[in-house]
Amino acid sequence: VGRCMRRHVLVREGDALERLAGVTTFCLDKTGTLTMGCRVERMEIIGDGNRDETLALAAALTRSSTHVTAEAIAAMIAREGIDPAAIRDVQSVAGLGVQARARSGEAVRLGRPEWIAEKVPDTFLGSRCVLAIGEKVVAGFWITEQVRPSAEGAVAGLVARGRYVTILSGDQPLRVKAVADRLGVTWQATLLPADKLRAIAALRATGRVAMVGDGINDTAALATADVGIALGCGADIARWTAPICLLDDNLSHLPWLVDLAVETRRTIRWNLLWAFGYNAACIPLAASGVVHPALAALAMVASSLLVVGNSLRLGKAEGAT
Repeated sequence: VGRCMRRHVLVREGDALERLAGVTTFCLDKTGTLTMGCRVERMEIIGDGNRDETLALAAALTRSSTHVTAEAIAAMIAREGIDPAAIRDVQSVAGLGVQARARSGEAVRLGRPEWIAEKVPDTFLGSRCVLAIGEKVVAGFWITEQVRPSAEGAVAGLVARGRYVTILSGDQPLRVKAVADRLGVTWQATLLPADKLRAIAALRATGRVAMVGDGINDTAALATADVGIALGCGADIARWTAPICLLDDNLSHLPWLVDLAVETRRTIRWNLLWAFGYNAACIPLAASGVVHPALAALAMVASSLLVVGNSLRLGKAEGAT
């Protein structure tokens, strides 16, 4: 655990490393995990409503969400100097968006286009997020993001170690496919939190599964997987749910963690084998008088020192890391 902290990796449960050694599949969220730097590339408002009032409603709704898309929209509106509007009855709908009531009593919603309306205006096709007042879509937001610099190396490292890697995302298929093609992995898109649980359950039929995520929508998956790994930049609940947290958001720690987990499990097994073997051989000899009790006691001390020394090797320094 101390060796992990030097890498800015927080391990809350010691047996998480033991479970990680047996993981055969890594499931990774896309937005905020494999990608970073979300920002609003384009915004479009339709209808005859006041632009500032429309954006004020969007700003108010984003305050109730920690999703990176909402944060990008909030940042864009803040740069324009528009203050959030007054809303009430705010409710976050996992994997879909946020809804509330405006001061006028009208329902307002901000989230995935397919959740906001059955038929989204053609001009909003391809938008990541739309705003609706009542049943009318009034604004659309196009979001851009970039793949984390550490993502490609991390995925390549996991694959090189014989692990299967796949993306489980709630984003639109075209966006997920673009990232998956770049990383050379399989993918599933438009997944709600319950859909991620089903995907993990199906993968667990073939072996142990690790989930890597950052948001509230990933929390259930982080808790259900054999090992949950959260990013430090993510939502508080995601960080506290996962037994392992990458405090510096560096995905290149994943292959290193697998190596450390395998080394840790190997050390545990060797120590158990030595301890049981020593006691099985020496206790009968001491009890029968073949070995003097004083020598048996000294040998027991030597055995304990060997086990402790073998374990301490795991905490050795790693150069500049």
